[in-house]
Amino acid sequence: MEDLAALAAATPGASAPALARCLARGRPLTRPVANADDLRLDLFGIRETAPVAALTAAADGLATHGDARYWLRVDPVTLTADLTRVFMTARGLTDIEAADRDPLQACVESVLDDAGYRLLQGRPGRWLLALDADPGVRFTRLEDALGVDLAEVLPDAADAREWRRVLTDVQVALHNAKVNVRRRARGVREVNGVWIWGGGRLPKTRIPAAFECVVSEHPVSQGLAALAESTVRPGAEQDAAAAIADGGRVLVDWAVGRSGALEELGRLERFFAGLLPDVRRGRLAVTLLDGGGRGWQLDRAALRRFWRRARPLDAAVSGAREART
Repeated sequence: MEDLAALAAATPGASAPALARCLARGRPLTRPVANADDLRLDLFGIRETAPVAALTAAADGLATHGDARYWLRVDPVTLTADLTRVFMTARGLTDIEAADRDPLQACVESVLDDAGYRLLQGRPGRWLLALDADPGVRFTRLEDALGVDLAEVLPDAADAREWRRVLTDVQVALHNAKVNVRRRARGVREVNGVWIWGGGRLPKTRIPAAFECVVSEHPVSQGLAALAESTVRPGAEQDAAAAIADGGRVLVDWAVGRSGALEELGRLERFFAGLLPDVRRGRLAVTLLDGGGRGWQLDRAALRRFWRRARPLDAAVSGAREART
């Protein structure tokens, strides 16, 4: 669960007895990682900074073992300005009408082509660059740049001037693009910029087959699964349940939906409620991890620790840093 803390904060006092039981009775663990993408690598036995773009390319069939290119993500974003600052307030194209996506992509492609770069697309809306060499520029992760003044997160090294110019040229072109002129007139969200980030190459060593099946919509987990030759299933609840029923080690990379926090919590609660009978019978052991590397291990013996009283999700997550026995 990438952002369990945010889900808990958004649903204060909400009832989720199965999930609360896991957090109360599960044995605490911590995996020292910087972010959720590094955690995904760590679960596959790789302790390094996640090359998000390269793994996205692997997930989308654009790269495989032996690919030595340096990959970068190019994510479409929405920029909002006040008198002195510019912020990224949204990302992606999932809520953009299909008819507007192609002209937006064509506009970005044209600017990058003029700058000497070729925009690649794996799945719709997942844009990438493949370079022959490391550009020597370190971009801020998109998740860390959202909502932050761009002046604070743009690369400022001398070698980054070209990339800052490219980002500016894309913004100008998108602002003037007919598709965005129409969207402004309608009062709907524009895609008026891109964020370049996630640079890196695929790991040189083969990815260990840590899981027989990976259930995920996330490109990093999908890319790791592809390289490890694990079975990949979509991220729906029924796919996760089916994968677990098949046996073996299963990674469920729980994706947060767009349906609201309470409904999302309900989905997660139904999933855990379905797991508890098999845990109780000793047929299944569960490890729940959040994106920060905090976790809980729940097996038959842990589930019997009846003296550990369940608390509301927000209280359980906020208290997870306390020492527990």
